[in-house]
Amino acid sequence: MIMPLSIATRLSLLLLAFALLLAASIGYYAWSQSRDALLHAAREELLGANRVLALNLSESLNQSARHVQLLAALPNTRMALASHAPQLAAAARNRQAQAFAQLLHFHPQYSQLRLISLEQFGLERIRVERADGHIRRLRSGQLEEKGHFPYVYLTRQLRAGQVRFSPININDEQGSSDLEQRPNLRIATPVVDSYQQTLGVLVLNIDLERLFNQLRNNLPSHYRLFLANTEGDFLLHPDPQQAFAFERGQRSLLQAQFPALAGLLDEDSAPRVADLGRQASAEHLVGAFSRVSLDSDQGTRVLILGLAVEHSHVVAGANRLAGQMLQLGLLLSLLAALLALWLGRAFSAPLRAMVKEIQHFSEHRQIGTLPLQREDELGLLARSIYQQQSQILEQIQQLHDSHQAAEHLAHHDPLTGLGNRLLFIDRLQHAISNARRSGKRLALVFVDLDYFKEINDSHGHAMGDAVLRQVANLLRGATRAGDTVARLGGDEFVILYDGLDTHSDLPQIAGKLLARFQNRLLIDGQEIHIQASMGISRFPEDGQDSVSLLQHADRAMYQAKRDGRNRIRFSNEHG
Repeated sequence: MIMPLSIATRLSLLLLAFALLLAASIGYYAWSQSRDALLHAAREELLGANRVLALNLSESLNQSARHVQLLAALPNTRMALASHAPQLAAAARNRQAQAFAQLLHFHPQYSQLRLISLEQFGLERIRVERADGHIRRLRSGQLEEKGHFPYVYLTRQLRAGQVRFSPININDEQGSSDLEQRPNLRIATPVVDSYQQTLGVLVLNIDLERLFNQLRNNLPSHYRLFLANTEGDFLLHPDPQQAFAFERGQRSLLQAQFPALAGLLDEDSAPRVADLGRQASAEHLVGAFSRVSLDSDQGTRVLILGLAVEHSHVVAGANRLAGQMLQLGLLLSLLAALLALWLGRAFSAPLRAMVKEIQHFSEHRQIGTLPLQREDELGLLARSIYQQQSQILEQIQQLHDSHQAAEHLAHHDPLTGLGNRLLFIDRLQHAISNARRSGKRLALVFVDLDYFKEINDSHGHAMGDAVLRQVANLLRGATRAGDTVARLGGDEFVILYDGLDTHSDLPQIAGKLLARFQNRLLIDGQEIHIQASMGISRFPEDGQDSVSLLQHADRAMYQAKRDGRNRIRFSNEHG
């Protein structure tokens, strides 16, 4: 005959079941809420990182376009295509080949730079490229006719200064091993003479693998990178077999893999954050995607840029919390069975309070009052919840700090700490808008160091970097708190003097600035004599927008160079 269970036993079993259910509920709720909080923070971080990466990509390609425009406008480039003076053309080609090689040396993402004549069926006149990790110039017998390629016959239709971005594809032209069968983007511009007659085409090849490897350096290692064209074909994918499938007669499409992102193929579509689901690699991804526009003079070319992170990486903290909650739940269940009704009463109120505090944390991201001072299992549970909440807040803060760091890298020069071109253009445009409203004036000083290349050649690039940092400090010390000092690149700096009542003090201000460059710099025990040529443009006299002001200041600076260097010149338009 089976003896009936005692009330104490039944109560213990009931409390055991209740404790198991309550511990499981608290554990699941804490895990679910912390997972949702981390996913939300990760989505925001992905979206911010995507914006920064898109800005960096756009700025990098726009800078490449400016390099092509600058080279095409040089007199040596036109002379290299001259058919009426073979000896002068040959000498000019030698000088330009050296300039091409220098540009490839300082920009690892550049794989090939060519000057193509329109004569002789588009014969290459200069071809400098990377081959097996080295930069080489092809001999005249190795140069080829390229007039039948779109990047030649379409670019020749453009006017001087206009550029064309080619479609992104796998390079299938014959050439060096560094170029063949690699993702490739070409930027081309016409070379015209003084009579606006097109002489040839300047073509820059960009190795997208190297470019994106550089951009990845500013991203956490666990990020996955995607790139697609406006047809949805993947150009970059974590699975290499998915990229450029159309080159193999197949199609791997963004809208097929991620239907939620199909709207990005439409014009003016806003950035999107989506759960990408489980991929063929068994990774469950969360990603942020946006459109990147490359504006050329033959229309806008649009790319779809995406960043993704593994779902498991985001919720790892929540999963650790779930494991700890399970262990604590088992401990609580055992104690409930032993201590019976008293433990049941002791548990119910504090556990309800902890559930309330967990809910408060999930809604407000604030750690509330938990019974941390208790010496029993409830105190252990409270301290574990507090520890996990602190870890979640720390991870959210780390995501925020990572976003802030990426934003800083997008707007500042890493060598000198000064603002970069992107930040300076933004400040200049705001200053112009304020000046129009207030009637104030502003001035822009373009500073280019004299004989900086000789310092690099004589003392090494480390000394050159130290000189650039010293010059940055010198310029900071010579400006007001409200003025903006930026490094545009190389040894070029620019200063924005904002909120001026008049331009009458500009010669005195510029003179004091130039005087600072007459003193020798003491760097690592060596005295370095560095001077600068300066060009000044003024608003509104020399231009009504940022582009005009920069161009006038740049021209004035080059006039100072031509006049003997180490001097100041105002924009030629107004003296």
